[in-house]
Amino acid sequence: MATRDLKILYKEARLNLEPLAPSLIVPIRVAPQSSGARTSLTHASSNPADDEKAYRTQNLATASSIYYRKHNSSPRGILWSVLENSTVLSLRAADVCREQKEPDAPLILHLRFPSPIRTHCIGFSDPEDHDVLYVYAVDQANQLYSITLRPDHFKRKSTTDGGVPGEACKVYSPPGFGFKHPHRLAVVNQDQLIVSMHDGGILKFDRNRAHDGMALHRAPMCFRIG
Repeated sequence: MATRDLKILYKEARLNLEPLAPSLIVPIRVAPQSSGARTSLTHASSNPADDEKAYRTQNLATASSIYYRKHNSSPRGILWSVLENSTVLSLRAADVCREQKEPDAPLILHLRFPSPIRTHCIGFSDPEDHDVLYVYAVDQANQLYSITLRPDHFKRKSTTDGGVPGEACKVYSPPGFGFKHPHRLAVVNQDQLIVSMHDGGILKFDRNRAHDGMALHRAPMCFRIG
């Protein structure tokens, strides 16, 4: 029998979901705390049941997926997970291959929200003209968040010192959320969102370009309901 040359079409690459070091996890509070709020810390416990509960809360996601950016290359895949009773949105680079000149993106961003994030109310967009990642979320306080992240946020801790700057994190209280409950958020593009409500209604949000100025990705996220 003639010897055949074997062709390797795919090569397996391991994606490690555990941080290489605890210092690579970067906690970021996306909205200022009220004066009466206190930071909750998890302390070591000798009770195995408490330890198991703490592990589930901090490590087992209630929702998770990978978002692939369409227009930019590094980081391209973003693994997101909802942790800690839906109050933390964890984001990390999930690229199994990249150009040799690109630096590592080892940081894991933990975006902490003041209220739990609603189920099915997380979305992302990747604008073609700017190398940023837009993150959208609706929490159980019916606040719509728009967060702008740059690739450097996943590469250098110095970019997140002091949290996310005000121009990169905007919070909006849509009037339509006052008497209806958001059910699902869908991102059409970086300028348009659609939110379906619990009663079957649909709200469309368009970016108000009158407030964008010359730099769209640094401008406040202002919406109008259509």
